[in-house]
Amino acid sequence: DGQLISEQGDTSAIDATALASLTAGVIAAAGGLAKLLGEEEFPVQLHEGARESIHTSLVAERFIFVLIFDERSSLGLVRMKLKRAHSELEALLERLTAQRALPQHRLQTRLFSEISDDDIEALFALPKGPK
Repeated sequence: DGQLISEQGDTSAIDATALASLTAGVIAAAGGLAKLLGEEEFPVQLHEGARESIHTSLVAERFIFVLIFDERSSLGLVRMKLKRAHSELEALLERLTAQRALPQHRLQTRLFSEISDDDIEALFALPKGPK
Protein backbone atom coordinates (compact mmCIF):
# COMPACT_ATOMS: atom_id res chain seq x y z
CA ASP A 1 0.00 0.00 0.00
CA GLY A 2 3.02 2.29 -0.26
CA GLN A 3 3.67 2.83 3.45
CA LEU A 4 7.33 3.51 4.21
CA ILE A 5 8.60 1.13 6.89
CA SER A 6 12.27 2.00 7.08
CA GLU A 7 14.96 3.96 5.30
CA GLN A 8 18.72 3.99 5.55
CA GLY A 9 21.50 6.06 4.06
CA ASP A 10 21.47 9.63 2.83
CA THR A 11 17.85 10.18 1.81
CA SER A 12 17.82 13.93 2.42
CA ALA A 13 17.36 14.73 -1.28
CA ILE A 14 14.47 12.28 -1.69
CA ASP A 15 10.85 12.54 -0.59
CA ALA A 16 10.74 9.05 0.90
CA THR A 17 6.96 9.06 1.35
CA ALA A 18 6.42 9.89 -2.33
CA LEU A 19 9.03 7.29 -3.32
CA ALA A 20 7.21 4.60 -1.32
CA SER A 21 3.81 5.47 -2.81
CA LEU A 22 5.08 5.70 -6.39
CA THR A 23 7.03 2.45 -6.05
CA ALA A 24 3.90 0.65 -4.86
CA GLY A 25 2.11 1.96 -7.96
CA VAL A 26 4.91 0.77 -10.23
CA ILE A 27 4.83 -2.70 -8.63
CA ALA A 28 1.05 -2.86 -9.08
CA ALA A 29 1.32 -1.80 -12.74
CA ALA A 30 4.08 -4.34 -13.36
CA GLY A 31 1.83 -7.01 -11.84
CA GLY A 32 -0.82 -6.14 -14.42
CA LEU A 33 1.75 -6.37 -17.21
CA ALA A 34 2.93 -9.73 -15.89
CA LYS A 35 -0.58 -11.12 -15.95
CA LEU A 36 -1.03 -9.94 -19.56
CA LEU A 37 2.04 -11.99 -20.45
CA GLY A 38 0.92 -15.04 -18.49
CA GLU A 39 3.33 -14.51 -15.61
CA GLU A 40 2.30 -14.45 -11.98
CA GLU A 41 4.37 -11.34 -11.25
CA PHE A 42 7.65 -9.54 -11.95
CA PRO A 43 9.25 -9.78 -8.51
CA VAL A 44 12.38 -7.82 -9.50
CA GLN A 45 12.55 -4.56 -11.43
CA LEU A 46 15.40 -2.29 -12.40
CA HIS A 47 15.11 1.32 -13.55
CA GLU A 48 18.43 2.58 -14.86
CA GLY A 49 19.18 6.28 -15.11
CA ALA A 50 22.18 8.20 -16.36
CA ARG A 51 23.46 8.77 -12.80
CA GLU A 52 21.18 6.88 -10.44
CA SER A 53 19.22 3.65 -10.64
CA ILE A 54 16.47 2.01 -8.62
CA HIS A 55 16.27 -1.71 -7.95
CA THR A 56 12.95 -2.94 -6.52
CA SER A 57 12.10 -6.43 -5.38
CA LEU A 58 9.30 -8.17 -3.55
CA VAL A 59 10.12 -9.73 -0.19
CA ALA A 60 7.85 -12.44 1.22
CA GLU A 61 5.16 -11.38 -1.27
CA ARG A 62 4.16 -8.51 1.07
CA PHE A 63 6.98 -6.00 1.18
CA ILE A 64 8.84 -4.02 -1.45
CA PHE A 65 12.58 -3.58 -1.02
CA VAL A 66 13.86 -0.46 -2.80
CA LEU A 67 17.55 0.20 -3.33
CA ILE A 68 18.77 3.40 -4.94
CA PHE A 69 22.34 3.33 -6.20
CA ASP A 70 24.53 5.45 -8.43
CA GLU A 71 27.12 4.87 -11.13
CA ARG A 72 29.77 4.00 -8.53
CA SER A 73 28.09 0.61 -7.91
CA SER A 74 27.88 -2.13 -10.48
CA LEU A 75 24.62 -3.97 -11.06
CA GLY A 76 26.38 -7.28 -10.36
CA LEU A 77 27.50 -6.08 -6.93
CA VAL A 78 24.03 -4.73 -6.16
CA ARG A 79 22.38 -8.04 -7.07
CA MET A 80 24.90 -10.03 -5.04
CA LYS A 81 24.31 -7.90 -1.92
CA LEU A 82 20.53 -7.94 -2.41
CA LYS A 83 20.42 -11.72 -2.64
CA ARG A 84 21.91 -11.95 0.85
CA ALA A 85 19.69 -9.17 2.23
CA HIS A 86 16.60 -10.86 0.78
CA SER A 87 17.41 -14.13 2.49
CA GLU A 88 17.91 -12.40 5.82
CA LEU A 89 14.71 -10.33 5.50
CA GLU A 90 12.60 -13.33 4.53
CA ALA A 91 13.96 -15.34 7.48
CA LEU A 92 13.20 -12.45 9.84
CA LEU A 93 9.67 -12.05 8.48
CA GLU A 94 9.04 -15.79 8.82
CA ARG A 95 10.13 -15.67 12.46
CA LEU A 96 7.93 -12.66 13.18
CA THR A 97 4.96 -14.26 11.47
CA ALA A 98 5.47 -17.52 13.36
CA GLN A 99 5.71 -15.68 16.67
CA ARG A 100 2.84 -13.38 15.75
CA ALA A 101 4.95 -10.67 17.33
CA LEU A 102 2.79 -7.88 15.93
CA PRO A 103 -0.64 -8.60 14.43
CA GLN A 104 -1.16 -7.03 11.00
CA HIS A 105 -3.97 -4.71 12.15
CA ARG A 106 -1.73 -3.22 14.87
CA LEU A 107 1.10 -2.71 12.36
CA GLN A 108 -1.21 -0.84 9.99
CA THR A 109 -2.62 1.28 12.81
CA ARG A 110 0.89 2.33 13.89
CA LEU A 111 1.92 3.16 10.33
CA PHE A 112 -1.16 5.23 9.53
CA SER A 113 -1.19 7.08 12.85
CA GLU A 114 1.95 8.97 11.85
CA ILE A 115 0.43 10.46 8.68
CA SER A 116 -1.51 13.71 9.01
CA ASP A 117 -3.83 15.50 6.58
CA ASP A 118 -1.06 18.07 6.05
CA ASP A 119 1.32 15.27 4.99
CA ILE A 120 -1.19 13.98 2.45
CA GLU A 121 -1.90 17.47 1.10
CA ALA A 122 1.83 18.16 0.78
CA LEU A 123 2.42 14.85 -0.99
CA PHE A 124 -0.27 15.44 -3.58
CA ALA A 125 0.07 19.24 -3.59
CA LEU A 126 -3.59 19.71 -2.73
CA PRO A 127 -4.54 23.31 -1.95
CA LYS A 128 -5.19 24.03 1.70
CA GLY A 129 -8.39 25.72 2.63
CA PRO A 130 -12.10 24.94 3.10
CA LYS A 131 -12.99 21.39 2.32
